[in-house]
Amino acid sequence: LILLVERKYPLSRYTLDQMLNAVKLRVEEQSEMYLEMLSFGVDAVKELEEKHQVFTAAGEELSATMQKLMLLD
Repeated sequence: LILLVERKYPLSRYTLDQMLNAVKLRVEEQSEMYLEMLSFGVDAVKELEEKHQVFTAAGEELSATMQKLMLLD
């Protein structure tokens, strides 16, 4: 790869390495950002699941209470 680039662009090996390192750093930063976003999404899903369980339990409790009240009438 570097040999092909050196023929077209007369850059020093150091300059090419620096350019490549800069690109690698950007890719690493973006990958890290995407992982953080995925982690945030997973956390949000877990929180929604927990709230759903609470609402489901509350709904079941309410239904049971309503059935008991109907039996008392």
